[in-house]
Amino acid sequence: MGATLRVVALVLVVVIAGCSGLTGGNGTDAPDQTPAATPTDGTSVTPTDDTSAMSTDLSPGATDRPTSETPAATGTATAATMGTATPTGTPTATPTATPTASPTPTATPTDAQPGELPPVEEQAWANETGLVLSQLFSAHFDALNESGSYTSASTRSFRPFNDSRYTFEGAFASAASLSQGRLLFNWSGPGVVSGDGEYLQYTEAGDPTWYSRVENASGVVRYGSQNASSADFDIRYLQGSAYFDGPPPVEAFRFESAGTVERDGRTLYRFTADRPTGQSRVVQGGNLTDLSATLLVTRDGLVKRLSFEYVSTVSNYGRTNTGARGRTAGSFALTDLGATTVDRPDWVDEAREAGEES
Repeated sequence: MGATLRVVALVLVVVIAGCSGLTGGNGTDAPDQTPAATPTDGTSVTPTDDTSAMSTDLSPGATDRPTSETPAATGTATAATMGTATPTGTPTATPTATPTASPTPTATPTDAQPGELPPVEEQAWANETGLVLSQLFSAHFDALNESGSYTSASTRSFRPFNDSRYTFEGAFASAASLSQGRLLFNWSGPGVVSGDGEYLQYTEAGDPTWYSRVENASGVVRYGSQNASSADFDIRYLQGSAYFDGPPPVEAFRFESAGTVERDGRTLYRFTADRPTGQSRVVQGGNLTDLSATLLVTRDGLVKRLSFEYVSTVSNYGRTNTGARGRTAGSFALTDLGATTVDRPDWVDEAREAGEES
C-alpha cells in the first residue's frame, strides 16, 4: 500500500463518526469506561480496560493471537519489518581423522525472544522525546494491511462519584477482513441514535454501501442503508481500527518510553503517560488529577493496546450540564490479526430493501 493510501486512510478514518450516528452529544465526546457490550447476530464483545487481558471475538471460532506477528512478507517488506531474524552462516567443518561438518545453527524468530526488540529510538516512529505520531500511524496502517484481517474493541465511560444518574458507558467493536472483503461495526451504549441501544453496520468490497441495523433500548429494530464515504474497500477496511470516531487517541497523552513487556508470548514496546497534551477531546473536564495511560506497540508500529483513566469535573458530556466530578476511563485493543473471519449478517438483505424503499 503506497504512501498516498496511508495518508488518505489516516484522514478518512475519522469519517466513521459521520457514518455511525454515534456522538457524545452537543459536539463533545462522552467520557470513557469499560462496558460489557453483547452484539447480536452471533457476535460477542467483552471489552476490558486491563491491557494485559483484553480480548474480543466478533467472529465465531476465531482465536486470539499475538498481534506482533504479521503474514508472509510481500513487496518491500524486509526481515526487520516482519520481525524475523536473519539466519547466521554455516560454520566451516573442522578436519579430523574422519572429517565432519558442525551442524548449522537454527535461526530463532526475534519476536519469540523476550526483550530482543531493537532499541525504541531506532524506530522511525519514535525518538528520544517520545512518539512521532505521523510515522506511528503510517506504520500502524501498514501493519493492518499486511495482516489482512483484525478485530478491534474500544470502551469509554464516565462514573460520577456522587450521582450515578450521570454514569456513561459505551463500546465500539469491529471485525475486518481484506481477503473476504467484509467489515462489521458495532456500537452500543448511550448516544446510539437516541438513548441506550445497539447500532450495527456492515459493508463489503464491490458495494460502496453501509447497511445498518439499529435496536433501541425498548427493543425496536429498524434497518437502513447509506453510501459509504469511500468506494475503495481498502480504505473502509482501515476505518474499522478506530477508537469510536477517530484513530487510537495516542495524541491525547504525553507518552514516554517505559521499556518492553511480554503479552501472549510476544515482546511489545511499552509507553506510559501521566500528563495530557491538550490536543484531544478524549481528555476533558476541569481540575484534572490522577491521569494514567499505557500504550503497547508492536515492533512493526501497530498500536496494539491503549488504556487510560483520569479524574476531572465535567460540565457537559452529552446529556446535561452537571458539574459532576468523577472518573473517566477508556481502552482500545487490536486482536486476531490475520485470524479474523467476518460472517455476512442475515439482516443485510432486509437493510438493502429498506434503503431502496426510503
